Amino acid sequence: AVFTETAEAETLFNNGNATVTELQTALENLKNAMVEWGKGHASVDHPADMSAKIKNPNFDNASSTGWSGTAPNMVGSGSHGPANVAEVWNNTFDTYQDIEDLPAGVYALSAQTMWRGSYPDMISNIGPASKLYVVAGEQEVSVPFNYAYAPLNTTPLGGNTSWGVGAGETSYTDDEAGVTYYIPNDPSAFRVYAELGLYDTKVLFGTTDGKIRIGVKNPAKLGDADNWSCFDTFTLTYYGADADAAELYLAETIKNYSEMTIEEGTIFTESYLTAYNEALKEEISVNSFEEVATALGGIEAAKQAIENNIKLWKEWQEAVDNARSGYVLNDKYQGLAAMDDLADYCDDMNTEPILDDRAFTNEELQAEIDKIAAMVEAVKEESLNADHEDGDDMTQFIVNPGFEEGSISGSNYTRI
Repeated sequence: AVFTETAEAETLFNNGNATVTELQTALENLKNAMVEWGKGHASVDHPADMSAKIKNPNFDNASSTGWSGTAPNMVGSGSHGPANVAEVWNNTFDTYQDIEDLPAGVYALSAQTMWRGSYPDMISNIGPASKLYVVAGEQEVSVPFNYAYAPLNTTPLGGNTSWGVGAGETSYTDDEAGVTYYIPNDPSAFRVYAELGLYDTKVLFGTTDGKIRIGVKNPAKLGDADNWSCFDTFTLTYYGADADAAELYLAETIKNYSEMTIEEGTIFTESYLTAYNEALKEEISVNSFEEVATALGGIEAAKQAIENNIKLWKEWQEAVDNARSGYVLNDKYQGLAAMDDLADYCDDMNTEPILDDRAFTNEELQAEIDKIAAMVEAVKEESLNADHEDGDDMTQFIVNPGFEEGSISGSNYTRI
Protein backbone atom coordinates (compact mmCIF):
# COMPACT_ATOMS: atom_id res chain seq x y z
CA ALA A 1 0.00 0.00 0.00
CA VAL A 2 1.08 3.56 -0.70
CA PHE A 3 0.08 6.69 1.23
CA THR A 4 -2.39 8.67 -0.90
CA GLU A 5 -4.12 10.99 1.58
CA THR A 6 -2.67 14.16 0.09
CA ALA A 7 -5.63 15.74 -1.68
CA GLU A 8 -6.50 18.27 1.04
CA ALA A 9 -2.91 19.43 1.41
CA GLU A 10 -2.38 19.62 -2.35
CA THR A 11 -5.48 21.78 -2.73
CA LEU A 12 -4.24 24.20 -0.10
CA PHE A 13 -0.68 24.28 -1.43
CA ASN A 14 -2.02 25.11 -4.90
CA ASN A 15 -4.16 27.89 -3.50
CA GLY A 16 -2.36 31.13 -4.13
CA ASN A 17 -4.33 32.82 -1.33
CA ALA A 18 -3.30 30.44 1.46
CA THR A 19 -1.52 32.08 4.39
CA VAL A 20 1.81 30.92 5.80
CA THR A 21 0.04 29.74 8.95
CA GLU A 22 -2.45 27.72 6.91
CA LEU A 23 0.34 26.13 4.90
CA GLN A 24 2.34 25.27 8.03
CA THR A 25 -0.73 23.74 9.65
CA ALA A 26 -1.51 21.73 6.53
CA LEU A 27 2.05 20.42 6.42
CA GLU A 28 1.93 19.34 10.05
CA ASN A 29 -1.44 17.65 9.50
CA LEU A 30 -0.03 15.84 6.47
CA LYS A 31 2.98 14.61 8.45
CA ASN A 32 0.76 13.36 11.27
CA ALA A 33 -1.51 11.62 8.77
CA MET A 34 1.52 9.85 7.32
CA VAL A 35 2.49 8.66 10.80
CA GLU A 36 -0.97 7.25 11.44
CA TRP A 37 -1.02 5.59 8.02
CA GLY A 38 2.40 4.10 8.63
CA LYS A 39 1.33 2.38 11.83
CA GLY A 40 -0.85 -0.02 9.86
CA HIS A 41 0.61 -0.06 6.35
CA ALA A 42 4.39 0.28 6.45
CA SER A 43 6.54 -2.41 4.84
CA VAL A 44 10.08 -2.88 3.57
CA ASP A 45 8.91 -2.09 0.04
CA HIS A 46 6.82 0.90 1.17
CA PRO A 47 8.31 2.27 4.40
CA ALA A 48 6.54 5.03 6.31
CA ASP A 49 8.05 8.39 7.14
CA MET A 50 7.63 8.80 10.90
CA SER A 51 9.81 11.91 11.14
CA ALA A 52 6.85 13.92 12.47
CA LYS A 53 7.50 12.15 15.80
CA ILE A 54 10.82 14.02 16.06
CA LYS A 55 10.66 17.50 17.57
CA ASN A 56 12.59 20.11 15.62
CA PRO A 57 14.50 17.58 13.49
CA ASN A 58 16.13 20.29 11.35
CA PHE A 59 17.13 22.78 14.08
CA ASP A 60 15.00 25.41 12.38
CA ASN A 61 15.46 29.09 13.20
CA ALA A 62 18.85 28.38 14.77
CA SER A 63 17.13 26.66 17.69
CA SER A 64 17.65 23.36 19.51
CA THR A 65 14.19 23.46 21.12
CA GLY A 66 12.86 19.94 21.63
CA TRP A 67 16.29 18.45 22.34
CA SER A 68 17.60 17.67 25.83
CA GLY A 69 21.03 17.14 27.34
CA THR A 70 23.92 19.18 25.97
CA ALA A 71 22.72 22.25 24.10
CA PRO A 72 24.63 22.48 20.80
CA ASN A 73 25.97 25.77 19.55
CA MET A 74 23.28 27.35 17.37
CA VAL A 75 24.04 31.07 17.38
CA GLY A 76 27.72 31.45 18.17
CA SER A 77 30.81 31.92 16.01
CA GLY A 78 29.41 34.76 13.97
CA SER A 79 28.00 33.16 10.84
CA HIS A 80 26.52 30.13 12.54
CA GLY A 81 22.91 31.19 13.10
CA PRO A 82 21.76 31.46 9.48
CA ALA A 83 23.13 27.97 8.67
CA ASN A 84 20.46 26.29 10.86
CA VAL A 85 22.68 23.33 11.76
CA ALA A 86 23.94 22.20 15.16
CA GLU A 87 27.58 22.01 16.16
CA VAL A 88 29.79 21.23 19.15
CA TRP A 89 33.39 22.41 19.10
CA ASN A 90 36.13 20.32 20.72
CA ASN A 91 34.03 19.10 23.63
CA THR A 92 32.10 16.09 24.87
CA PHE A 93 28.33 16.16 24.52
CA ASP A 94 25.10 14.14 24.58
CA THR A 95 22.12 15.74 22.82
CA TYR A 96 18.94 13.66 22.70
CA GLN A 97 15.17 13.45 22.83
CA ASP A 98 12.71 10.77 23.92
CA ILE A 99 9.96 9.51 21.61
CA GLU A 100 6.93 7.42 22.60
CA ASP A 101 3.85 5.87 21.01
CA LEU A 102 5.64 4.23 18.10
CA PRO A 103 4.32 0.98 16.61
CA ALA A 104 6.52 -2.03 17.35
CA GLY A 105 8.90 -3.03 14.61
CA VAL A 106 11.99 -2.03 12.67
CA TYR A 107 13.14 1.56 12.06
CA ALA A 108 15.97 3.59 10.62
CA LEU A 109 17.15 6.80 12.25
CA SER A 110 18.96 8.97 9.72
CA ALA A 111 20.83 12.26 10.06
CA GLN A 112 23.51 14.34 8.42
CA THR A 113 26.63 14.13 10.58
CA MET A 114 30.29 15.11 10.41
CA TRP A 115 33.21 14.68 12.81
CA ARG A 116 36.34 16.62 11.98
CA GLY A 117 39.63 15.39 13.30
CA SER A 118 42.62 15.42 10.99
CA TYR A 119 43.19 13.57 7.72
CA PRO A 120 45.93 11.45 9.40
CA ASP A 121 43.37 10.59 12.11
CA MET A 122 41.13 9.08 9.45
CA ILE A 123 43.96 7.19 7.78
CA SER A 124 44.97 5.81 11.21
CA ASN A 125 41.36 4.88 12.08
CA ILE A 126 41.32 7.29 15.02
CA GLY A 127 37.71 8.31 15.58
CA PRO A 128 35.18 9.44 14.75
CA ALA A 129 34.52 10.03 18.44
CA SER A 130 30.97 11.26 17.88
CA LYS A 131 28.10 8.92 17.07
CA LEU A 132 24.42 8.81 16.14
CA TYR A 133 22.56 6.55 18.56
CA VAL A 134 19.23 5.05 19.55
CA VAL A 135 18.27 3.53 22.89
CA ALA A 136 15.38 1.06 22.58
CA GLY A 137 14.53 -0.92 25.69
CA GLU A 138 17.83 -1.89 27.33
CA GLN A 139 19.78 -1.86 24.08
CA GLU A 140 21.74 1.01 22.60
CA VAL A 141 22.73 0.89 18.93
CA SER A 142 24.93 3.47 17.26
CA VAL A 143 26.99 4.35 14.22
CA PRO A 144 29.89 6.80 14.10
CA PHE A 145 29.63 10.20 12.49
CA ASN A 146 31.21 10.59 9.08
CA TYR A 147 34.83 11.65 8.99
CA ALA A 148 34.99 15.14 7.54
CA TYR A 149 37.43 13.81 4.94
CA ALA A 150 35.42 10.65 4.19
CA PRO A 151 33.94 11.96 0.89
CA LEU A 152 37.53 12.48 -0.38
CA ASN A 153 36.24 15.63 -2.04
CA THR A 154 38.76 17.18 -4.44
CA THR A 155 36.52 20.03 -5.64
CA PRO A 156 36.08 23.27 -3.65
CA LEU A 157 32.40 23.65 -2.74
CA GLY A 158 32.51 26.79 -0.62
CA GLY A 159 31.46 30.31 -1.52
CA ASN A 160 28.09 32.06 -1.60
CA THR A 161 24.99 30.24 -0.38
CA SER A 162 21.25 30.55 -0.89
CA TRP A 163 20.83 31.55 2.77
CA GLY A 164 23.23 34.47 2.38
CA VAL A 165 26.17 33.29 4.49
CA GLY A 166 29.44 32.37 2.84
CA ALA A 167 30.66 28.77 3.20
CA GLY A 168 34.34 28.44 4.12
CA GLU A 169 36.54 25.40 3.62
CA THR A 170 39.91 24.07 4.66
CA SER A 171 41.98 21.39 2.98
CA TYR A 172 44.68 18.76 3.38
CA THR A 173 47.18 17.83 0.69
CA ASP A 174 48.33 14.22 0.54
CA ASP A 175 51.82 14.82 -0.80
CA GLU A 176 52.42 11.17 -1.56
CA ALA A 177 49.25 10.92 -3.67
CA GLY A 178 49.53 14.46 -4.96
CA VAL A 179 45.87 15.17 -4.13
CA THR A 180 44.22 17.96 -2.13
CA TYR A 181 41.02 17.15 -0.20
CA TYR A 182 38.53 19.83 0.84
CA ILE A 183 36.29 19.81 3.91
CA PRO A 184 33.95 22.27 5.69
CA ASN A 185 35.48 24.90 7.91
CA ASP A 186 32.26 26.48 9.19
CA PRO A 187 28.61 25.44 9.71
CA SER A 188 27.47 26.88 6.39
CA ALA A 189 30.01 24.76 4.53
CA PHE A 190 28.83 21.69 6.46
CA ARG A 191 25.29 22.44 5.30
CA VAL A 192 26.48 22.73 1.68
CA TYR A 193 28.24 19.36 1.88
CA ALA A 194 25.33 17.73 3.75
CA GLU A 195 22.73 18.90 1.24
CA LEU A 196 24.80 17.20 -1.46
CA GLY A 197 24.43 13.93 0.43
CA LEU A 198 28.08 13.72 1.44
CA TYR A 199 27.44 13.18 5.15
CA ASP A 200 24.38 10.91 5.31
CA THR A 201 24.30 8.61 8.35
CA LYS A 202 21.82 5.85 9.25
CA VAL A 203 21.34 3.37 12.08
CA LEU A 204 18.72 0.59 12.12
CA PHE A 205 16.99 -0.48 15.31
CA GLY A 206 13.93 -2.27 16.58
CA THR A 207 11.46 -1.53 19.35
CA THR A 208 8.86 -3.66 21.07
CA ASP A 209 7.30 -1.06 23.39
CA GLY A 210 7.38 1.99 21.11
CA LYS A 211 9.60 4.02 23.45
CA ILE A 212 13.00 5.17 22.23
CA ARG A 213 15.68 7.77 22.82
CA ILE A 214 17.44 9.23 19.79
CA GLY A 215 20.52 11.35 19.97
CA VAL A 216 24.11 12.20 19.16
CA LYS A 217 27.03 12.11 21.55
CA ASN A 218 30.77 12.34 21.89
CA PRO A 219 32.21 10.77 25.05
CA ALA A 220 35.84 11.80 24.53
CA LYS A 221 38.22 13.88 22.43
CA LEU A 222 40.33 11.76 20.06
CA GLY A 223 43.21 12.26 17.68
CA ASP A 224 45.75 15.02 17.16
CA ALA A 225 43.40 17.80 16.05
CA ASP A 226 40.53 19.77 17.55
CA ASN A 227 37.34 17.70 17.34
CA TRP A 228 34.41 19.42 15.66
CA SER A 229 30.99 17.79 15.34
CA CYS A 230 28.12 18.98 13.16
CA PHE A 231 24.67 17.41 12.81
CA ASP A 232 21.35 18.20 11.18
CA THR A 233 18.22 16.85 9.41
CA PHE A 234 17.03 13.88 11.48
CA THR A 235 14.49 11.51 9.94
CA LEU A 236 12.72 8.39 11.20
CA THR A 237 11.64 5.62 8.81
CA TYR A 238 9.39 2.68 9.73
CA TYR A 239 9.61 -0.68 7.91
CA GLY A 240 6.86 -2.51 9.73
CA ALA A 241 7.05 -5.55 11.97
CA ASP A 242 6.70 -8.53 9.62
CA ALA A 243 9.28 -11.16 8.61
CA ASP A 244 10.64 -8.99 5.79
CA ALA A 245 11.34 -6.17 8.23
CA ALA A 246 13.04 -8.59 10.60
CA GLU A 247 15.23 -9.96 7.81
CA LEU A 248 16.19 -6.40 6.80
CA TYR A 249 17.14 -5.53 10.36
CA LEU A 250 19.21 -8.69 10.73
CA ALA A 251 20.99 -8.22 7.38
CA GLU A 252 21.90 -4.60 8.14
CA THR A 253 22.83 -5.07 11.77
CA ILE A 254 25.00 -8.12 11.25
CA LYS A 255 27.24 -5.94 9.08
CA ASN A 256 28.51 -4.44 12.33
CA TYR A 257 30.22 -7.75 13.02
CA SER A 258 33.08 -9.23 11.02
CA GLU A 259 35.16 -12.36 11.21
CA MET A 260 37.82 -11.85 13.86
CA THR A 261 41.55 -12.33 13.41
CA ILE A 262 43.83 -11.94 16.41
CA GLU A 263 47.26 -10.33 16.34
CA GLU A 264 50.16 -12.77 16.45
CA GLY A 265 51.58 -13.22 19.94
CA THR A 266 48.23 -12.67 21.68
CA ILE A 267 47.32 -15.37 24.18
CA PHE A 268 43.75 -16.68 23.90
CA THR A 269 41.68 -19.86 24.09
CA GLU A 270 41.06 -21.07 20.55
CA SER A 271 37.56 -22.40 21.24
CA TYR A 272 36.25 -18.88 21.95
CA LEU A 273 37.50 -17.52 18.63
CA THR A 274 36.05 -20.54 16.80
CA ALA A 275 32.69 -20.07 18.51
CA TYR A 276 32.48 -16.42 17.47
CA ASN A 277 33.48 -16.95 13.85
CA GLU A 278 31.10 -19.90 13.50
CA ALA A 279 28.25 -17.85 14.97
CA LEU A 280 28.82 -15.29 12.21
CA LYS A 281 28.71 -17.94 9.48
CA GLU A 282 25.55 -19.63 10.77
CA GLU A 283 22.53 -19.42 8.49
CA ILE A 284 19.90 -17.45 10.40
CA SER A 285 16.24 -17.15 9.44
CA VAL A 286 13.99 -14.85 11.44
CA ASN A 287 10.30 -13.98 11.41
CA SER A 288 10.14 -11.25 14.03
CA PHE A 289 12.21 -8.55 15.69
CA GLU A 290 12.34 -10.64 18.86
CA GLU A 291 14.02 -13.45 16.92
CA VAL A 292 16.53 -10.97 15.51
CA ALA A 293 17.36 -9.79 19.02
CA THR A 294 17.94 -13.39 20.10
CA ALA A 295 20.16 -14.15 17.09
CA LEU A 296 22.23 -11.00 17.49
CA GLY A 297 22.42 -11.58 21.22
CA GLY A 298 24.16 -14.90 20.58
CA ILE A 299 26.70 -13.29 18.25
CA GLU A 300 27.33 -10.41 20.66
CA ALA A 301 27.78 -12.84 23.57
CA ALA A 302 30.33 -14.84 21.57
CA LYS A 303 32.18 -11.63 20.65
CA GLN A 304 32.29 -10.45 24.25
CA ALA A 305 33.47 -13.88 25.38
CA ILE A 306 36.56 -13.90 23.13
CA GLU A 307 37.36 -10.28 24.01
CA ASN A 308 37.09 -11.10 27.72
CA ASN A 309 39.18 -14.22 27.21
CA ILE A 310 42.04 -12.18 25.73
CA LYS A 311 41.77 -9.72 28.62
CA LEU A 312 41.81 -12.48 31.27
CA TRP A 313 44.82 -14.25 29.76
CA LYS A 314 46.70 -10.95 29.89
CA GLU A 315 45.68 -10.45 33.53
CA TRP A 316 46.76 -14.01 34.38
CA GLN A 317 50.16 -13.52 32.75
CA GLU A 318 50.64 -10.22 34.58
CA ALA A 319 49.64 -11.83 37.88
CA VAL A 320 52.22 -14.60 37.40
CA ASP A 321 54.96 -12.16 36.36
CA ASN A 322 54.24 -9.80 39.26
CA ALA A 323 54.13 -12.65 41.78
CA ARG A 324 57.39 -14.04 40.44
CA SER A 325 59.32 -10.75 40.36
CA GLY A 326 57.81 -9.21 43.49
CA TYR A 327 57.79 -12.22 45.79
CA VAL A 328 59.28 -15.49 44.50
CA LEU A 329 62.57 -13.85 43.46
CA ASN A 330 62.59 -11.38 46.35
CA ASP A 331 65.06 -12.42 49.07
CA LYS A 332 63.01 -10.86 51.87
CA TYR A 333 60.30 -13.52 51.43
CA GLN A 334 62.52 -16.58 51.27
CA GLY A 335 61.98 -19.17 53.96
CA LEU A 336 58.30 -18.37 54.49
CA ALA A 337 56.05 -21.42 54.49
CA ALA A 338 53.42 -19.64 52.38
CA MET A 339 56.05 -19.00 49.70
CA ASP A 340 56.22 -22.69 48.80
CA ASP A 341 52.80 -22.73 47.12
CA LEU A 342 53.39 -19.45 45.27
CA ALA A 343 56.87 -20.44 44.09
CA ASP A 344 55.58 -23.80 42.92
CA TYR A 345 52.73 -22.18 40.97
CA CYS A 346 55.04 -19.65 39.28
CA ASP A 347 57.66 -22.24 38.33
CA ASP A 348 58.17 -22.38 34.55
CA MET A 349 57.58 -26.12 34.64
CA ASN A 350 54.00 -25.40 35.75
CA THR A 351 53.19 -22.20 33.84
CA GLU A 352 54.63 -23.21 30.46
CA PRO A 353 52.25 -26.17 29.97
CA ILE A 354 49.33 -23.81 30.70
CA LEU A 355 50.57 -21.40 28.05
CA ASP A 356 51.14 -24.25 25.61
CA ASP A 357 47.63 -25.65 26.06
CA ARG A 358 45.78 -22.31 26.30
CA ALA A 359 42.66 -24.27 27.18
CA PHE A 360 41.32 -22.37 30.20
CA THR A 361 37.76 -21.09 30.06
CA ASN A 362 37.07 -17.54 31.22
CA GLU A 363 35.71 -18.86 34.51
CA GLU A 364 38.84 -20.97 35.03
CA LEU A 365 41.11 -18.05 34.21
CA GLN A 366 39.36 -15.83 36.74
CA ALA A 367 39.69 -18.58 39.34
CA GLU A 368 43.43 -18.87 38.62
CA ILE A 369 43.91 -15.11 38.91
CA ASP A 370 42.06 -15.16 42.24
CA LYS A 371 44.20 -18.10 43.38
CA ILE A 372 47.42 -16.19 42.67
CA ALA A 373 46.09 -13.14 44.53
CA ALA A 374 45.20 -15.32 47.53
CA MET A 375 48.67 -16.90 47.61
CA VAL A 376 50.33 -13.48 47.42
CA GLU A 377 48.16 -12.29 50.32
CA ALA A 378 49.17 -15.37 52.33
CA VAL A 379 52.85 -14.57 51.78
CA LYS A 380 52.32 -10.95 52.81
CA GLU A 381 50.34 -11.97 55.87
CA GLU A 382 53.02 -14.39 57.04
CA SER A 383 55.70 -11.79 56.43
CA LEU A 384 53.75 -9.20 58.41
CA ASN A 385 53.49 -11.53 61.40
CA ALA A 386 57.15 -12.53 61.28
CA ASP A 387 59.81 -10.92 63.44
CA HIS A 388 61.17 -7.67 61.99
CA GLU A 389 64.18 -5.59 62.83
CA ASP A 390 64.62 -1.81 62.91
CA GLY A 391 65.23 -0.54 59.41
CA ASP A 392 63.37 -3.34 57.56
CA ASP A 393 61.62 -2.19 54.37
CA MET A 394 57.86 -2.50 55.03
CA THR A 395 56.67 -0.82 51.82
CA GLN A 396 55.06 -4.04 50.60
CA PHE A 397 52.32 -3.65 53.20
CA ILE A 398 51.09 -0.39 51.67
CA VAL A 399 48.27 -1.05 49.21
CA ASN A 400 49.14 0.35 45.78
CA PRO A 401 52.07 2.50 47.03
CA GLY A 402 53.05 3.79 43.56
CA PHE A 403 49.60 4.65 42.19
CA GLU A 404 50.53 2.59 39.14
CA GLU A 405 48.93 3.81 35.91
CA GLY A 406 46.91 6.39 37.82
CA SER A 407 45.03 3.72 39.77
CA ILE A 408 43.73 4.56 43.25
CA SER A 409 42.87 0.94 44.06
CA GLY A 410 43.20 0.34 47.78
CA SER A 411 42.93 4.01 48.73
CA ASN A 412 39.95 5.69 50.32
CA TYR A 413 41.17 9.18 49.48
CA THR A 414 40.71 11.42 46.48
CA ARG A 415 43.54 11.15 43.96
CA ILE A 416 45.64 14.32 43.67
